Amino acid sequence: MPVRIAAVPLALVLLLQSCREPSSPVSLPTADSAAIWRQVFIPPEQCQRCHPDHYREWSISMHAYSVVDPMFHAMNEQGQQRTGGRLGQFCIACHSPAATLLGEAPTGIVRGELSP
Repeated sequence: MPVRIAAVPLALVLLLQSCREPSSPVSLPTADSAAIWRQVFIPPEQCQRCHPDHYREWSISMHAYSVVDPMFHAMNEQGQQRTGGRLGQFCIACHSPAATLLGEAPTGIVRGELSP
């Protein structure tokens, strides 16, 4: 267990060292575009009806847990704190593209549940 605890700060340092300021910030959706994205992003369970094999493979993969992973939330929170919020949506954009497009975490700080 002590090795795991020591690995967390090291992983964060390596992650933050590899991060660059994006050349252009993620634009926040307008009310109209958010409404459109809400129609596009459907719950994954709906995909299961027509694509049971793909759903099963996805549901046990790390992709299915990318937005609910406690390690992601802890690392994102630390990254936000250590950069004074400049990390912005850098992590959220990949871990929850739907939340990014829906404007659920405009500052990159997670409050509550996000769309997958």
